[in-house]
Amino acid sequence: PGPRAPPRLHPTRDFYPGQFYRPSDLNPFVEVESNQWQSTQELLGAPMPKGGEVLQKADFRNTAFLAKFITDTGRIASRRRTGLQAKLQRKVARQIKLAKQMALAPIDTRPPQQPRKAISSCVSSPAAPE
Repeated sequence: PGPRAPPRLHPTRDFYPGQFYRPSDLNPFVEVESNQWQSTQELLGAPMPKGGEVLQKADFRNTAFLAKFITDTGRIASRRRTGLQAKLQRKVARQIKLAKQMALAPIDTRPPQQPRKAISSCVSSPAAPE
């Protein structure tokens, strides 16, 4: 026989990589409602602006609007998270990069790193020969 299929987690539901679900969702004895499953965008935070709004408001000077597309670490949010079409995602990314170059938006918003502790205090010196 050929390779075996992986065991199913639920008899009627398929789970895909990157999909969010609760442990109770794996119970095969509970009825699944169609609106019970939340999309990735809903779980990741506030809803993102739609295409028409992006076309009107995406400008390097409008940093409050562009901040919706920047993560906590200062990176541009992915298309999967924003839900934008490729053309609009490129426009937003271009405007964010331009705003960063013009110093209107922060280049990096990562918190400062803690200084590392010296390891030398943990290492004992070799014993002196007698």
